[in-house]
Amino acid sequence: MCECVYSTAASMLLPVVLRVSGTRLLCARVPSALARPLSGSTQAQADPPPPGTPIPPPPSNRSSVITDFGVVEVAFSGKRFGDLLRAWVVLKLCGWPWLVHNSSRLLKLSNQILGTKITHFFLRQSFFGHFCGGETQQEIIPTINHLRAYGIGSIIDFAAEAPEEEANDDKKSSKEKALSPSEKTGIAEDVISARVFEYEGEQKCESYMSIFMEAIQSAAMQEKGFAAIKMTALGNPDLLEHISYVKHEIRRLFRKLDTDHPRGAPYLARRLTLDEMKDGLKSLGACCTDEQVESMFHRADLNKNGYVDYLEWTNFVTPQNPDTRVLFTRGLAGDTRFDIPALSDKQIRQMDNILNRLSRLAVEANRLGVRLMIDAEHAQFQPAIDQLTLDCQRKFNLERPIIFGTIQGYLRDSLGRVHVNIERARREGWKLGFKLVRGAYMVHERKRAKHLGYKDPVHATLQDTHDSYNRIAELFLRNLGKGGELMVATHNSTSVQLVTDWMEVCRMLLKKHMCV
Repeated sequence: MCECVYSTAASMLLPVVLRVSGTRLLCARVPSALARPLSGSTQAQADPPPPGTPIPPPPSNRSSVITDFGVVEVAFSGKRFGDLLRAWVVLKLCGWPWLVHNSSRLLKLSNQILGTKITHFFLRQSFFGHFCGGETQQEIIPTINHLRAYGIGSIIDFAAEAPEEEANDDKKSSKEKALSPSEKTGIAEDVISARVFEYEGEQKCESYMSIFMEAIQSAAMQEKGFAAIKMTALGNPDLLEHISYVKHEIRRLFRKLDTDHPRGAPYLARRLTLDEMKDGLKSLGACCTDEQVESMFHRADLNKNGYVDYLEWTNFVTPQNPDTRVLFTRGLAGDTRFDIPALSDKQIRQMDNILNRLSRLAVEANRLGVRLMIDAEHAQFQPAIDQLTLDCQRKFNLERPIIFGTIQGYLRDSLGRVHVNIERARREGWKLGFKLVRGAYMVHERKRAKHLGYKDPVHATLQDTHDSYNRIAELFLRNLGKGGELMVATHNSTSVQLVTDWMEVCRMLLKKHMCV
């Protein structure tokens, strides 16, 4: 079994950074052609069982893959004393709330008193030196080579980020101009809870895409490298939020029309009959005739089995589809709860631009053998990000995973969405590729939910998040199928041990190695 552990890195202090990033990760796969194990062990050629094959629980005695996380001599064998001392100082400072909350002010003050040259020198020797691999492709090569010497892979991540609160007012919609950032989110303007790219026009998005392209080319310097991107760099975050709201309302409409299943039924268990669709749309005041409803139903029913399930519904009902446009923009005038907004022609063009940029990045990643990870972001953007990710996965993940989506285990709906992703990939014939994280935006999500009056999307307790994360990891391992890949991104030793135990069981069942 080959073992790959990735280093941790982040960047907050300099505006343009190519960072070597990630967490301690496990990349679990059931591939048709496996990576060469570091140990040089041989691999059997037996095909894996079909998705859904039961996996016995992990053995009570721990697997021999990871035996003791407390052996610091092994963990830090590649670090010099100076590196460890700097890490200790930096992490202690990062744990000081006063410094964290006032970091922006202190940075400005230092630039004014000491000058930018001295300030940046201090940052390079401290925070930047600890968290970041470099500012250019050439600067990160020594870091990548050093990590590689110890069997550690790298994720190349361009980190030119700006707080959402810094977006220019003239880039906002008229509705947003009436609200300050703190009024919109309930988060104080001097608190940075998470970061997104500032939208400065389509040309700026093109320049970000060019830098992402460089990150992909840098990742190609290592075998089967990873590059990470943020979707808010490729388009207008306001557009992503609008599309996400539209996707949410499309799901709600499906649930409203389905009268045969209780409110809490899983989406994959739901389905619509023609009569339900006719009666439901009529009761909501939809401006469409029975003939139009019948035409929509039969076009959506791809399996021709007499009903429309959730996957068929979400594939068919989109703002871009002229056959369903009647459902948008006051099409459901009798019930304002389902006033689904349409996309303007400009918004559709901008969405197409985002997908075009993402496709160009995917083409380059595929050409160079690099896996492209699309980071998760704020929940108000995530449905749109998931849809754009899905569009590219359908196109590029036919033979092997090139595009990786991201699942956030701390969100209440994550497990259900994983079930949907697994079934969609199985039905449509593409390879699963996902990164599993716990989540990084809890403060933002909870404050925004409280301010806007909707249910907190984050699990109530830390243990609930742990349980969700581990259940999702197990579900993926049970259903990856031939060629699927899961990146288990976590600092949590319990999750690492559970996943490696499950993978060891899978390895014995399949009589072949999996990439850890």
